[in-house]
Amino acid sequence: MQRLFVCLIASLLSGTVLADVSMLDSGGRVTLSSAGVSVTIDKSKARIIELVQNGQSVLAPGQTGYFTLIAGEGDKRDTTLTIENCVFRKHIETVDTIDLCFTPERSGNFPFDVEIHYVMRSGEPGFYFYLVAAKDGDTRG
Repeated sequence: MQRLFVCLIASLLSGTVLADVSMLDSGGRVTLSSAGVSVTIDKSKARIIELVQNGQSVLAPGQTGYFTLIAGEGDKRDTTLTIENCVFRKHIETVDTIDLCFTPERSGNFPFDVEIHYVMRSGEPGFYFYLVAAKDGDTRG
C-alpha cells in the first residue's frame, strides 16, 4: 500500500520560546498548547475551532480552520472527502511531542483512506499538520 504524506507547518510566533507541550481532552474537543500557542480541535471533524497566540484568538469570530481534500484523475477533480465522524487517537505522546490522529469515515467514492494529524512540539512557536493517504491495492514500487 502506497502512502502519501503532505505536511503544513503553521508558525505563529517569531523566535523560539521554551515551553512544555500539553494536551487537554475535553470530550468533543482536544487542545494542544506550547510556547504561547494553543490550538483546539473538534474531534469529530478534525477542524480547528480555536487558535490562540499569546492569549489572543487569531481566528475571526465564528470562523474555523479546516482542510478540504479533493481527488480525481488528470484535470477532473470531482470527489471531495467530507471530514466527519472521525475516530480520534493519540498517535505519539512523549515529553516534548504530541501527535494527534483523526481518521474520518471514507465518504462516497473517495479513493483514499485518510489520517489527519496535528502535532505540537515543546518550545516550537506553532503546530504541524500532516496527512497520510493510502489506497487499497496500491503497492510499493
